[in-house]
Amino acid sequence: MLQGDFSTLGLPDVLQIVGSRRKTGMLTVVATDAERTIYFNDGRVVLTQEQHDRYLLDRYFKDVDPRDNEDLRSLLDERRQTGKPLGRLMVERGILKEEELRIELQRQTEDQLYSLFAWIEGAFNFIELDIESAGAVVHEIDATELVMNAARQVDEWRRVRSRLPDMDAAVGMADGGRLEDLDETSREIAKVIPGDGMSIRNICAASGESELETCTAVVSMLDAGVLRPLGSAGEKPPAATPRTGNAETT
Repeated sequence: MLQGDFSTLGLPDVLQIVGSRRKTGMLTVVATDAERTIYFNDGRVVLTQEQHDRYLLDRYFKDVDPRDNEDLRSLLDERRQTGKPLGRLMVERGILKEEELRIELQRQTEDQLYSLFAWIEGAFNFIELDIESAGAVVHEIDATELVMNAARQVDEWRRVRSRLPDMDAAVGMADGGRLEDLDETSREIAKVIPGDGMSIRNICAASGESELETCTAVVSMLDAGVLRPLGSAGEKPPAATPRTGNAETT
């Protein structure tokens, strides 16, 4: 067992230890408002089928009821019958290309870790276990490679977290007309925010972008006056300036 907190050993060091010693097991990282579980196989960070399927369902079929969607119902039925990962079935049916699936799997695996590198306080616990107990492995990535890639994002994450310390805080539209001055990612993310506001955590879940990309866009929209902080999701924002079709969010 390897356990402690970030005051004595940082997450990059933990990942390096697990990776260099080629450990197989489960790492749990806990902070005040969040908990993440990361699986390892022979020192490599892995994505299980359950995690992979859940991510793809959220990304491509969010709020879609399989009872009302024949394509999704058929996909889920075939998944149950064959045991194949959802992504593999989507490639076979032409919904995704092979390269698109590979990129999605890489992003899922990286997203499990990148936001953790900005955590200043937290505790970790690694236990060795048979990876098969976590479910079928559908993707692996070298832990050292993840640490190197994540290190380039640490400063940005810390900047974002200093501006958005509470992921459950809500934001609402203030002046959608100013969206035209921002990048396409910000304009697309603005579309998922309803008129009565939404928590930052839920915006991240609905955006289809990585958590870092979404939070960076939220900060940009706050700075530009497109969004304003709300006391809670559902607080009525002020009347917004008329917006163009590209800035529609309701």
